[in-house]
Amino acid sequence: MVKSIIFFLSITYIDEKKLIKVSYLFKIFLIYHAQQNMQYISCIKLCKITNAMIGDFMLIIYIFLILASSIVCGIISRIIHILYLVKISFLVDGIKCRDDLLYLKLKDFEYAVAEVFRRQGHKVRMSSHFGEGGTGIILDETYYVMVRKDSFHNLVEIEQAKKLAKHMRDNKIYRGMIITLGDFKANTKNYCHTNVIKCINGDELLRMFKSVQRLSAQSVFSK
Repeated sequence: MVKSIIFFLSITYIDEKKLIKVSYLFKIFLIYHAQQNMQYISCIKLCKITNAMIGDFMLIIYIFLILASSIVCGIISRIIHILYLVKISFLVDGIKCRDDLLYLKLKDFEYAVAEVFRRQGHKVRMSSHFGEGGTGIILDETYYVMVRKDSFHNLVEIEQAKKLAKHMRDNKIYRGMIITLGDFKANTKNYCHTNVIKCINGDELLRMFKSVQRLSAQSVFSK
């Protein structure tokens, strides 16, 4: 800029008569360079604003992709669960004897029992935090059901009933049920009767399955 001023002054004859003219031209020269500098500063500001807008836009895209992925995963998980419930419904309809129940996987056995209660008209909810860390079924939010996939000759010990009773007291639930493919010891039955816990052995469980096989399964979309 200094060289431009020197060049400008070198081609302009300065005397007293032309001092006003020189001053006027010098002001124009300074205004021109100021405008150039302002345009440069404006370009820098525009670049910063553009970069900030691009950053905000990319952030919005990232958030959108995360939300979309979460929704898609939720839909896929729901579809898989519905297909699993359809499978359980077919399993319930195919039970003919206690051996059929014994050969089920533990998770399938628990969900099959839950399907029986659902067909009976109960509101069913599976719980993964049941008793001392086991799984179980909650009926109508007022009834705790412990499902045990024991062998036919196994007899449920009183300790199992006490664990269920403690879990019921801790959660202020006063009705329970223990389901097993085997049977119960006499003292276990007495303890359950005293603590309002119903005992369901393998024979009674099989009768429950057969009684609901005549009923049409509820829509899996309501589960």
